Amino acid sequence: MIEQKNRILIVVAAMAALVAVYGLQSGVPTADAPKGGAAARAALSETMQSVAERWPKLPHIKTDAVAAKAGQDDLLLIDARSKEEFSVSHIKGAVHVEPDTTAAEFKSRFGDQIKDRDVVFYCAVGVRSSTLATRASDILKEKGARSISNMAGGIFAWHNEERPLVDSSGATQSVHSYDAWWGRLVARPEHSRTTAK
Repeated sequence: MIEQKNRILIVVAAMAALVAVYGLQSGVPTADAPKGGAAARAALSETMQSVAERWPKLPHIKTDAVAAKAGQDDLLLIDARSKEEFSVSHIKGAVHVEPDTTAAEFKSRFGDQIKDRDVVFYCAVGVRSSTLATRASDILKEKGARSISNMAGGIFAWHNEERPLVDSSGATQSVHSYDAWWGRLVARPEHSRTTAK
């Protein structure tokens, strides 16, 4: 019940940011609402701020910090999106975990892989990953994680910065837009998809 209320608050905050940036009326994009580019980056920045305010005890690290650690053995990078989103693209080395995974399931799957590692979660913008990181934090601490954090802005921030993504075939420029509403936070909408190749 509390999680549902929190999700509603995040969605409302994100919608307010989109309204402010895009000039939306009644939640429906206007014909002249900008798509991609600077407007998407500004709206994503507002969403990132809302996520950080909603989960103030969870560190929200920048994509630069994740990029600097990518490929290192002491990083456990968790993609907390749906299988469909993960199949369109993900950060190389990321491990897919369904966003509704329980703490017990997380412990069962990753318990022996956590000690002395930095565990970074990401999703599309940070809501699902922050929720999962918070849910799994006690298990992660118990199992010796060096740090637990959320990647600020999620894969949308990573994609907007033109950082490398992969799919099952190799390098890709595509990102799953989640849906039309959230997809407006993608700065390069020409690379936005909702299905795998």
